[in-house]
Amino acid sequence: MPKVLVKLFASLRDIVGEREVRIEVAEGATVKDVLDAMIRRYGSAFKRQVVDPATEELQSSIRVLVNGRDVSFLKGLKTKVGDDDTVAILPPVGGG
Repeated sequence: MPKVLVKLFASLRDIVGEREVRIEVAEGATVKDVLDAMIRRYGSAFKRQVVDPATEELQSSIRVLVNGRDVSFLKGLKTKVGDDDTVAILPPVGGG
């Protein structure tokens, strides 16, 4: 089965406890499949950070990149991922 490298930033890194994890996905998997696998593995705290409870869609403030390309400019959650792809999940970062 293909494996995807998921890079995590800010609050997501705190929830998961790692900078990056490898997720096994099925052939033909999408970004949504990767996020679903992350939610299964890391639970409701992770889900609250990435999924809008009203729409069950990606939070508008979350950016997801596949191999450095923002999925909002590709096919969104339907963007395909394959073996050795890198998915970066970036929550909003505050500060100043």
